Amino acid sequence: PPVEPLKVSENAWQRKRELDDDKTAKVMSVRSILNKLTLEKFDKLYKQMIDIGIIDSEILDAVVGEIYEKAVLEPNFAPMYANLCKQLSDDTHKEFQKSGEIVDKKSPFRVSLLRRCKEEFVKSSASEDPEQFKKDLLAEKGDLREDQIEEALGKAKRRMLGNIRFIGELYMKNFISTRIVRNDCVAVLLVLAEKRKEEDVIESLCKLLVTAGRRNELPVENAAVTPEDLFARLGTLSQDRSLPSRMRFMIQDVLERRGNDWQARREEAEAKTIAEVHADLQRKEAEKAAAHAANDSRGGRSRRDHFVPRPSAPTITVYSPSTPRQTASHADSLMNRYAGRGGPSAAQ
Repeated sequence: PPVEPLKVSENAWQRKRELDDDKTAKVMSVRSILNKLTLEKFDKLYKQMIDIGIIDSEILDAVVGEIYEKAVLEPNFAPMYANLCKQLSDDTHKEFQKSGEIVDKKSPFRVSLLRRCKEEFVKSSASEDPEQFKKDLLAEKGDLREDQIEEALGKAKRRMLGNIRFIGELYMKNFISTRIVRNDCVAVLLVLAEKRKEEDVIESLCKLLVTAGRRNELPVENAAVTPEDLFARLGTLSQDRSLPSRMRFMIQDVLERRGNDWQARREEAEAKTIAEVHADLQRKEAEKAAAHAANDSRGGRSRRDHFVPRPSAPTITVYSPSTPRQTASHADSLMNRYAGRGGPSAAQ
Protein backbone atom coordinates (compact mmCIF):
# COMPACT_ATOMS: atom_id res chain seq x y z
CA PRO A 1 0.00 0.00 0.00
CA PRO A 2 1.18 3.55 -0.61
CA VAL A 3 2.89 5.29 2.27
CA GLU A 4 0.96 8.21 3.66
CA PRO A 5 3.02 11.41 3.49
CA LEU A 6 4.12 13.02 6.74
CA LYS A 7 1.92 15.72 8.11
CA VAL A 8 3.48 18.97 9.21
CA SER A 9 2.17 20.14 12.56
CA GLU A 10 1.18 23.70 13.18
CA ASN A 11 3.94 24.29 15.75
CA ALA A 12 6.75 22.48 13.87
CA TRP A 13 10.30 23.59 14.68
CA GLN A 14 11.83 25.97 12.17
CA ARG A 15 15.28 27.42 12.11
CA LYS A 16 15.24 31.05 13.09
CA ARG A 17 16.98 32.91 10.32
CA GLU A 18 17.58 35.88 12.54
CA LEU A 19 20.19 33.78 14.35
CA ASP A 20 22.25 33.60 11.18
CA ASP A 21 23.80 36.97 11.82
CA ASP A 22 27.47 37.79 11.74
CA LYS A 23 28.01 37.37 15.48
CA THR A 24 26.42 33.93 15.68
CA ALA A 25 28.28 32.70 12.61
CA LYS A 26 31.64 33.79 14.02
CA VAL A 27 31.02 32.31 17.46
CA MET A 28 29.94 29.02 15.91
CA SER A 29 33.10 29.03 13.78
CA VAL A 30 35.22 29.56 16.90
CA ARG A 31 33.38 26.73 18.67
CA SER A 32 34.05 24.42 15.74
CA ILE A 33 37.76 25.30 15.80
CA LEU A 34 37.97 24.71 19.56
CA ASN A 35 36.47 21.25 19.15
CA LYS A 36 39.31 20.37 16.76
CA LEU A 37 42.10 22.15 18.63
CA THR A 38 45.13 20.04 19.57
CA LEU A 39 48.79 20.78 20.14
CA GLU A 40 49.62 19.30 16.74
CA LYS A 41 47.14 21.56 14.90
CA PHE A 42 47.51 24.59 17.15
CA ASP A 43 49.27 26.97 14.72
CA LYS A 44 47.05 26.09 11.78
CA LEU A 45 43.78 26.42 13.72
CA TYR A 46 44.92 29.56 15.50
CA LYS A 47 45.41 31.26 12.14
CA GLN A 48 41.88 30.22 11.16
CA MET A 49 40.56 31.71 14.40
CA ILE A 50 42.34 35.01 13.79
CA ASP A 51 41.04 35.12 10.21
CA ILE A 52 37.46 35.01 11.53
CA GLY A 53 37.85 38.64 12.54
CA ILE A 54 37.24 39.16 16.25
CA ILE A 55 37.14 42.96 16.20
CA ASP A 56 33.84 43.57 17.95
CA SER A 57 33.49 43.75 21.74
CA GLU A 58 30.32 41.67 21.78
CA ILE A 59 31.82 38.96 19.58
CA LEU A 60 35.03 39.00 21.62
CA ASP A 61 33.14 38.48 24.89
CA ALA A 62 31.27 35.53 23.38
CA VAL A 63 34.54 34.01 22.11
CA VAL A 64 36.11 34.41 25.56
CA GLY A 65 33.14 32.55 27.02
CA GLU A 66 33.59 29.65 24.61
CA ILE A 67 37.30 29.33 25.36
CA TYR A 68 36.79 29.64 29.11
CA GLU A 69 34.21 26.84 29.21
CA LYS A 70 36.51 24.52 27.27
CA ALA A 71 39.44 25.30 29.56
CA VAL A 72 37.45 24.71 32.76
CA LEU A 73 35.90 21.44 31.57
CA GLU A 74 39.17 20.09 30.10
CA PRO A 75 41.78 20.81 32.79
CA ASN A 76 44.39 18.50 31.24
CA PHE A 77 44.49 20.88 28.26
CA ALA A 78 44.63 24.01 30.44
CA PRO A 79 48.22 24.86 29.36
CA MET A 80 47.15 24.82 25.71
CA TYR A 81 44.11 27.03 26.35
CA ALA A 82 46.23 29.41 28.45
CA ASN A 83 48.65 29.75 25.54
CA LEU A 84 45.71 30.36 23.21
CA CYS A 85 44.37 33.10 25.47
CA LYS A 86 47.77 34.78 25.74
CA GLN A 87 48.16 34.96 21.96
CA LEU A 88 44.57 36.01 21.33
CA SER A 89 44.83 38.74 23.96
CA ASP A 90 47.90 40.24 22.30
CA ASP A 91 46.64 39.97 18.73
CA THR A 92 43.08 41.17 19.35
CA HIS A 93 44.40 44.10 21.38
CA LYS A 94 46.44 45.23 18.38
CA GLU A 95 43.41 44.90 16.09
CA PHE A 96 41.21 46.89 18.48
CA GLN A 97 43.80 49.64 18.66
CA LYS A 98 44.03 49.80 14.88
CA SER A 99 40.25 50.10 14.56
CA GLY A 100 40.22 52.89 17.16
CA GLU A 101 37.72 51.06 19.39
CA ILE A 102 40.04 51.27 22.40
CA VAL A 103 42.78 53.69 23.32
CA ASP A 104 43.99 52.43 26.71
CA LYS A 105 46.61 49.79 27.38
CA LYS A 106 44.23 47.19 28.81
CA SER A 107 43.47 44.25 26.56
CA PRO A 108 39.67 43.74 26.31
CA PHE A 109 40.25 40.00 25.93
CA ARG A 110 42.23 39.87 29.18
CA VAL A 111 39.66 41.98 31.03
CA SER A 112 36.79 39.75 29.91
CA LEU A 113 38.64 36.51 30.72
CA LEU A 114 39.80 37.60 34.19
CA ARG A 115 36.28 38.73 35.00
CA ARG A 116 34.98 35.23 34.27
CA CYS A 117 37.74 33.60 36.30
CA LYS A 118 37.01 35.87 39.25
CA GLU A 119 33.25 35.33 39.09
CA GLU A 120 33.68 31.54 39.07
CA PHE A 121 36.23 31.70 41.91
CA VAL A 122 33.97 33.85 44.09
CA LYS A 123 30.96 31.69 43.31
CA SER A 124 32.71 28.41 44.13
CA SER A 125 34.30 29.70 47.35
CA ALA A 126 31.19 31.51 48.60
CA SER A 127 29.08 28.45 49.44
CA GLU A 128 29.50 27.57 53.12
CA ASP A 129 29.03 23.83 52.78
CA PRO A 130 27.51 21.15 50.52
CA GLU A 131 24.23 21.30 52.45
CA GLN A 132 23.83 24.97 51.60
CA PHE A 133 24.62 24.16 47.99
CA LYS A 134 21.87 21.55 47.97
CA LYS A 135 19.36 24.02 49.40
CA ASP A 136 20.24 26.63 46.80
CA LEU A 137 20.04 24.02 44.04
CA LEU A 138 16.62 22.79 45.15
CA ALA A 139 15.36 26.36 45.40
CA GLU A 140 16.51 27.03 41.84
CA LYS A 141 15.65 23.73 40.11
CA GLY A 142 12.80 22.42 42.23
CA ASP A 143 12.47 18.77 43.25
CA LEU A 144 15.49 16.71 42.22
CA ARG A 145 16.45 13.09 42.80
CA GLU A 146 19.42 12.28 45.00
CA ASP A 147 21.51 11.14 42.03
CA GLN A 148 20.79 14.43 40.24
CA ILE A 149 21.94 16.37 43.30
CA GLU A 150 25.16 14.32 43.50
CA GLU A 151 25.76 14.90 39.79
CA ALA A 152 25.34 18.66 40.30
CA LEU A 153 27.77 18.57 43.24
CA GLY A 154 30.33 16.69 41.16
CA LYS A 155 29.97 19.14 38.29
CA ALA A 156 30.42 22.11 40.64
CA LYS A 157 33.57 20.55 42.08
CA ARG A 158 35.02 19.88 38.62
CA ARG A 159 34.34 23.47 37.60
CA MET A 160 36.01 24.78 40.76
CA LEU A 161 39.15 22.67 40.26
CA GLY A 162 39.18 23.39 36.53
CA ASN A 163 38.99 27.13 37.18
CA ILE A 164 41.83 26.95 39.70
CA ARG A 165 44.00 24.95 37.30
CA PHE A 166 43.28 27.44 34.51
CA ILE A 167 44.15 30.40 36.76
CA GLY A 168 47.45 28.73 37.60
CA GLU A 169 48.28 28.16 33.93
CA LEU A 170 47.38 31.76 33.05
CA TYR A 171 49.70 32.84 35.85
CA MET A 172 52.49 30.77 34.34
CA LYS A 173 51.97 32.64 31.06
CA ASN A 174 52.30 36.00 32.88
CA PHE A 175 48.65 36.64 32.09
CA ILE A 176 47.91 37.21 35.80
CA SER A 177 50.17 39.02 38.24
CA THR A 178 51.71 37.41 41.32
CA ARG A 179 49.91 39.92 43.52
CA ILE A 180 46.48 38.80 42.25
CA VAL A 181 47.28 35.11 42.66
CA ARG A 182 48.82 35.56 46.12
CA ASN A 183 46.30 37.98 47.63
CA ASP A 184 43.06 37.17 45.83
CA CYS A 185 43.44 33.41 45.41
CA VAL A 186 46.02 31.74 47.66
CA ALA A 187 45.34 33.84 50.76
CA VAL A 188 41.56 33.43 50.41
CA LEU A 189 41.79 29.66 49.93
CA LEU A 190 44.21 29.31 52.86
CA VAL A 191 41.84 31.09 55.25
CA LEU A 192 38.90 29.01 54.01
CA ALA A 193 40.92 25.81 54.37
CA GLU A 194 41.81 26.62 57.98
CA LYS A 195 38.31 27.78 58.84
CA ARG A 196 36.05 25.30 57.07
CA LYS A 197 38.48 22.43 56.38
CA GLU A 198 36.51 21.43 53.31
CA GLU A 199 38.11 18.95 50.93
CA ASP A 200 37.28 20.95 47.80
CA VAL A 201 38.92 24.09 49.19
CA ILE A 202 42.08 22.28 50.31
CA GLU A 203 42.34 20.45 46.98
CA SER A 204 41.93 23.73 45.10
CA LEU A 205 44.67 25.38 47.17
CA CYS A 206 47.05 22.47 46.57
CA LYS A 207 46.27 22.47 42.85
CA LEU A 208 47.05 26.16 42.56
CA LEU A 209 50.30 25.89 44.52
CA VAL A 210 51.48 22.90 42.47
CA THR A 211 50.64 24.62 39.18
CA ALA A 212 52.29 27.92 40.14
CA GLY A 213 55.30 26.21 41.71
CA ARG A 214 58.27 28.38 42.58
CA ARG A 215 56.73 31.44 40.87
CA ASN A 216 54.34 31.75 43.81
CA GLU A 217 57.33 32.50 46.04
CA LEU A 218 58.22 35.68 44.17
CA PRO A 219 58.28 38.80 46.39
CA VAL A 220 55.05 40.83 46.47
CA GLU A 221 54.52 44.25 48.05
CA ASN A 222 51.82 44.35 50.73
CA ALA A 223 51.25 40.61 50.37
CA ALA A 224 48.36 39.17 52.34
CA VAL A 225 50.53 36.15 53.18
CA THR A 226 54.26 35.54 52.79
CA PRO A 227 55.60 32.25 51.39
CA GLU A 228 57.15 31.38 54.78
CA ASP A 229 53.87 31.98 56.60
CA LEU A 230 51.90 30.14 53.91
CA PHE A 231 53.89 26.92 54.06
CA ALA A 232 54.22 27.04 57.84
CA ARG A 233 50.43 27.16 58.14
CA LEU A 234 50.14 24.38 55.58
CA GLY A 235 52.51 22.29 57.67
CA THR A 236 50.29 22.79 60.70
CA LEU A 237 47.23 21.91 58.64
CA SER A 238 48.87 18.69 57.44
CA GLN A 239 49.11 17.52 61.06
CA ASP A 240 45.42 18.11 61.75
CA ARG A 241 43.95 14.68 62.50
CA SER A 242 40.43 15.94 61.93
CA LEU A 243 41.19 16.11 58.21
CA PRO A 244 40.80 13.02 56.02
CA SER A 245 44.09 11.24 55.37
CA ARG A 246 43.78 12.00 51.64
CA MET A 247 43.83 15.74 52.35
CA ARG A 248 46.76 15.50 54.78
CA PHE A 249 48.78 13.50 52.26
CA MET A 250 47.92 16.01 49.53
CA ILE A 251 49.26 18.88 51.66
CA GLN A 252 52.37 16.88 52.53
CA ASP A 253 52.95 16.26 48.82
CA VAL A 254 52.92 20.03 48.22
CA LEU A 255 55.45 20.55 51.03
CA GLU A 256 57.67 17.77 49.66
CA ARG A 257 57.55 19.29 46.19
CA ARG A 258 58.68 22.61 47.56
CA GLY A 259 61.59 20.91 49.30
CA ASN A 260 62.44 19.18 46.01
CA ASP A 261 62.50 22.44 44.00
CA TRP A 262 58.90 21.80 42.88
CA GLN A 263 59.80 18.64 40.98
CA ALA A 264 57.09 15.97 40.97
CA ARG A 265 57.96 12.48 42.13
CA ARG A 266 56.10 10.99 39.18
CA GLU A 267 55.15 12.31 35.77
CA GLU A 268 51.67 13.79 35.59
CA ALA A 269 49.27 13.44 32.69
CA GLU A 270 49.29 16.41 30.33
CA ALA A 271 48.60 17.15 26.70
CA LYS A 272 51.51 16.32 24.38
CA THR A 273 52.18 16.31 20.68
CA ILE A 274 52.76 13.04 18.83
CA ALA A 275 56.42 13.95 18.43
CA GLU A 276 56.71 14.47 22.21
CA VAL A 277 55.05 11.11 22.88
CA HIS A 278 57.52 9.36 20.55
CA ALA A 279 60.43 11.21 22.13
CA ASP A 280 59.28 10.09 25.60
CA LEU A 281 59.07 6.48 24.44
CA GLN A 282 62.56 6.63 22.95
CA ARG A 283 63.91 8.21 26.12
CA LYS A 284 62.37 5.50 28.30
CA GLU A 285 63.75 2.75 26.05
CA ALA A 286 67.19 4.34 26.16
CA GLU A 287 67.03 4.55 29.97
CA LYS A 288 66.05 0.87 30.18
CA ALA A 289 68.90 -0.14 27.88
CA ALA A 290 71.41 1.95 29.85
CA ALA A 291 70.21 0.47 33.16
CA HIS A 292 70.47 -3.06 31.77
CA ALA A 293 73.99 -2.40 30.44
CA ALA A 294 75.09 -0.94 33.76
CA ASN A 295 73.65 -3.94 35.59
CA ASP A 296 75.60 -6.32 33.33
CA SER A 297 78.84 -4.38 33.80
CA ARG A 298 78.49 -4.74 37.58
CA GLY A 299 78.03 -8.48 37.29
CA GLY A 300 74.39 -8.20 38.13
CA ARG A 301 73.16 -10.62 35.50
CA SER A 302 70.42 -12.98 36.49
CA ARG A 303 70.93 -16.65 37.36
CA ARG A 304 69.46 -17.57 34.00
CA ASP A 305 72.31 -15.67 32.26
CA HIS A 306 74.87 -17.78 34.22
CA PHE A 307 73.09 -21.09 33.70
CA VAL A 308 75.38 -23.88 32.46
CA PRO A 309 73.64 -27.12 31.51
CA ARG A 310 74.54 -30.04 33.75
CA PRO A 311 76.22 -32.95 31.91
CA SER A 312 73.84 -35.83 31.36
CA ALA A 313 74.46 -39.16 33.13
CA PRO A 314 75.72 -42.07 31.02
CA THR A 315 72.94 -44.14 29.54
CA ILE A 316 72.95 -47.84 30.47
CA THR A 317 71.19 -50.01 27.97
CA VAL A 318 69.80 -53.34 29.17
CA TYR A 319 69.66 -56.05 26.51
CA SER A 320 67.64 -59.21 26.59
CA PRO A 321 69.42 -62.55 26.06
CA SER A 322 67.98 -62.82 22.55
CA THR A 323 69.25 -59.40 21.52
CA PRO A 324 72.80 -59.44 20.16
CA ARG A 325 75.08 -56.90 21.74
CA GLN A 326 76.46 -54.36 19.33
CA THR A 327 78.59 -52.39 21.82
CA ALA A 328 79.82 -52.95 25.33
CA SER A 329 78.46 -50.57 27.89
CA HIS A 330 80.26 -49.40 30.97
CA ALA A 331 78.31 -51.92 33.09
CA ASP A 332 79.33 -54.79 30.80
CA SER A 333 82.99 -53.84 31.13
CA LEU A 334 82.73 -53.89 34.92
CA MET A 335 81.02 -57.30 34.90
CA ASN A 336 83.65 -58.80 32.61
CA ARG A 337 86.41 -57.40 34.77
CA TYR A 338 84.74 -58.84 37.87
CA ALA A 339 84.38 -62.27 36.19
CA GLY A 340 88.07 -62.26 35.21
CA ARG A 341 88.99 -61.84 38.85
CA GLY A 342 87.26 -64.98 39.91
CA GLY A 343 83.85 -63.66 40.48
CA PRO A 344 80.67 -65.69 40.23
CA SER A 345 80.88 -65.78 36.43
CA ALA A 346 84.31 -67.47 36.58
CA ALA A 347 83.05 -70.08 39.06
CA GLN A 348 80.33 -71.06 36.62
